[in-house]
Amino acid sequence: MRVRLGLAMATVMTGTLGCAARHAERPMSAQDRTLAVRSFDEMWTIVRDRHFDPKYNGVDWEAVKVEFGPRVEASITHGESVRFMNEALGRLDQSHFAVISSDAYEGVTGKSERPKSNAEEPAEGEVGLDVRVIHESAVVVAVDRDSPADRAGIKPGWRVLESNGKKVGVVLAAVDKAFAGQVKRDGMASLALRHLVRGPLGETLRLKLEDGSGKARTIKLEAVGLSGTPVVFGHLPPFHLEYDARRLAGGAAYLRFSVFFDPATVMPWYRERVREFADAPGLVIDLRGNPGGLGGMAMGMGNMLVETPNQKLGTMTSRDAVINFVLNPQVGSFKGPIAILIDELSMSTSEIMAGGLQAIGRARVFGVRSSGLALPSQVVKLASGDGFQFATADYVSADGKVLEGHGVEPDETVRPDPKALLEGRDVVIEAAETWIRSKGNPAGD
Repeated sequence: MRVRLGLAMATVMTGTLGCAARHAERPMSAQDRTLAVRSFDEMWTIVRDRHFDPKYNGVDWEAVKVEFGPRVEASITHGESVRFMNEALGRLDQSHFAVISSDAYEGVTGKSERPKSNAEEPAEGEVGLDVRVIHESAVVVAVDRDSPADRAGIKPGWRVLESNGKKVGVVLAAVDKAFAGQVKRDGMASLALRHLVRGPLGETLRLKLEDGSGKARTIKLEAVGLSGTPVVFGHLPPFHLEYDARRLAGGAAYLRFSVFFDPATVMPWYRERVREFADAPGLVIDLRGNPGGLGGMAMGMGNMLVETPNQKLGTMTSRDAVINFVLNPQVGSFKGPIAILIDELSMSTSEIMAGGLQAIGRARVFGVRSSGLALPSQVVKLASGDGFQFATADYVSADGKVLEGHGVEPDETVRPDPKALLEGRDVVIEAAETWIRSKGNPAGD
């Protein structure tokens, strides 16, 4: 259902920090300008008619049109027109309102949704590093097996200092300027740094890092295709799906999936794994780095985790409807303790699932506060070929907590530790395992 799409600001940041920043500065033709103006009008009208709050979060939406319409029309480049539209949407001060540059749609075919006058640009690539902001440093938290970074000997716990001459401190300063004092600040910072260690497919990244001994190293890595299976949904840019299941050392089951998409693949896999691990002393669901996706999948997954019918994760309210995210037990539902792991890049549907199961007392949450980007939304295509993501409803968790702008607060705050990462340890998983052991009751007892 379109109304149940929950997708976080990662979509927008992918466009603004990744592809769009490289490709969208092409000059506007007369036709481009006409399409940009039409797109602005389409975007503005959708917000006017469909925003869940008739008062637009206290914003004079008519005044926004008067201010930004002429700016879009006077734009010199496609990228500039997109930036002006996003500045207009920024006045709402809410997540899931953004124009996604057509260039951000590259990934599966390497081609944009919008024709270019220049030669086709390559799709986005990566070198196999995942990073987070820890103590205001860009710390490597994971290295993909057999990736360029892995083959170069880079390890979790190392610090990234700069990429192709761009310093981490400069990136963090820019994020602070835009998001200082906001819950989503850390998420936007980690997302920006993730893009710092990516580049166009085939491009060589010159990374300066500090290894585990404190020694500075400069390593050149070629960007390869994004890991995971490409998934395309509606008018969204492509995502790459990864999922994993295993037994942890203490016997607890561990499930991880990178995004709430491709339910035809993920949901059967998820149900089979939950049933397979029925005898486990506990279940760990890792939503760290998961930007969201289809909100309905949170209900489908939640159904496999409850024993009491008619429980709800939360309530979604639009201008003309109220929808409860209701859970009902399924055959093979897991009966043991459940730990959910989140971080600053757990967004949208991840927040709905973690916050809802926490609210009804079915799960204990470990990690750091999520980004508070939790509004259900959908995406349409504008006349220019750009995507427009807009929130369709407000969302409140089962215990009355507003997730938008606040995020999910963990029951146990556990921050990644660089020293432990260097030792091959994940302190967040360890904390979850310790809690599961403390329960002392195997599933079904």
